[in-house]
Amino acid sequence: MNEFDSRFIEHEGVRLHYLSAGTGPLVLFYHGFPLFSYAFFLQMRALARHYHVVAIDGPGINLSDKPKALKAYRLPSLVAQIDTLARTLHPDETFDLVGHDWGGALAFAFAQDPIRTSRFRAYIPFDPFIFTGMPGLFGHCHVVSVDWPVRAKPHFSASTRGEDSV
Repeated sequence: MNEFDSRFIEHEGVRLHYLSAGTGPLVLFYHGFPLFSYAFFLQMRALARHYHVVAIDGPGINLSDKPKALKAYRLPSLVAQIDTLARTLHPDETFDLVGHDWGGALAFAFAQDPIRTSRFRAYIPFDPFIFTGMPGLFGHCHVVSVDWPVRAKPHFSASTRGEDSV
């Protein structure tokens, strides 16, 4: 039995794949390059007990469409894709946005939009090598909540080694 649901959403004619598990507040993961949604397997597994965890494959990656037009790969479209997914899954709720590598830059761009900032609880730059002293690939994820303008505070922490706190 697969512990993640494999689903699709369409945004501006581009079909995007995502993995989904759990129930509760939404935590959305966006991968870096050259990774894809499954890169967050361990984090999703750890957090799915308390959250609705979703990891999207960006355009051109894994099972998502690979459009020839560059528009789908440009920052405004990528930010709108995240917004569409979050609004589709949890229309009236805020969410946490976890980004690794390029996904972190994309999450930061999402956080810069004053209209969209009211939609999410936390922008989470996720780089295990910086935050954990290289314990192993994707070893630990620290999460901060963002009050705008930027005032960060601890939100939750999850370890892929079985330790977590919410």
